[in-house]
Amino acid sequence: MIQPAFIHKTELQKIYAEYIYKEKYKYYSLGVSTKYELEIDNSDWKMIQYCSIINNKIIGYFCAHIIRSDNKITEIGILNFIEDNDFLHKTLHKTLGIDLIKFFRMLYLDKNIHKIEWSVILNKKLKSRTEIFYDNIAEKYNGSIIGISHDAIKLRDGKYYDRKYYELIK
Repeated sequence: MIQPAFIHKTELQKIYAEYIYKEKYKYYSLGVSTKYELEIDNSDWKMIQYCSIINNKIIGYFCAHIIRSDNKITEIGILNFIEDNDFLHKTLHKTLGIDLIKFFRMLYLDKNIHKIEWSVILNKKLKSRTEIFYDNIAEKYNGSIIGISHDAIKLRDGKYYDRKYYELIK
């Protein structure tokens, strides 16, 4: 189930602080530095923010930066708080995936956003679940893969990574 992040602000900040320095989250920071807190807005004017929740536990966070004058989303952020060793790992990932689809549908259909632009930092060794999911979203909703920018961003591990760009237009 997805719920506005503002409702869970305190708990979300705690979870974020526990997880953000783990290796798999280096992609979220989009740079060499790391923010210590999530910026949870008190309205959805500039950013639309939701949590994925199962059994009263936050398992994910989704945000979308919006430019209201252009009626477009300019970036999407996703955090997965599921531990790899959690015995409900597959069930939790399925729920997170369903909630993420709900989030995209809410942006594209319910909120009637004209254009959604987003990207993913590529793992040079293998295609990530995130990239596969984004490729599927673009295909399902007649979106486009705009292209790949090589060595586009330097992350906190000091390495350069490629960035793949997507768009959906109504």
